[in-house]
Amino acid sequence: MSLRLAKNNTSPYDYVSIDGDMNNPIICHVVIDKSGGTTESQPYEVYLVATDEGDGNIGSYSEIEVEPDSSQEGITWEISQDGQEWAAKIEPDNMDVTEADQVEPVFVRVVADNSETTPLVTDNYAANIPVQGQQNPPEL
Repeated sequence: MSLRLAKNNTSPYDYVSIDGDMNNPIICHVVIDKSGGTTESQPYEVYLVATDEGDGNIGSYSEIEVEPDSSQEGITWEISQDGQEWAAKIEPDNMDVTEADQVEPVFVRVVADNSETTPLVTDNYAANIPVQGQQNPPEL
């Protein structure tokens, strides 16, 4: 399946790491000053890229879900389609690839525990963001 996140919006795409391979991750910088509450990184813009893999056997993608892994203690990854409304996951509209690749901007950020007792420190944090969707054949 070629429904992935990339760091650029034109071919050839600079795809980000998938399936735990962190060779090319999305990195967000978070400043932890232990002043209380939470703190967040600046939004990082990436692109959801849907292609037909060059063989014409894929017409579209449906049931798309993009959900960052927030399993690290004290770290919550949030995602947005517009950079304004943030959520734990997004479910973009279907993406038709019969005529051309489809590319949509997606924004991610880290929300981190900034309490006096947090074990977190100011650092760069790497995201693991699985993308799921249903491949559909071209309509005849």
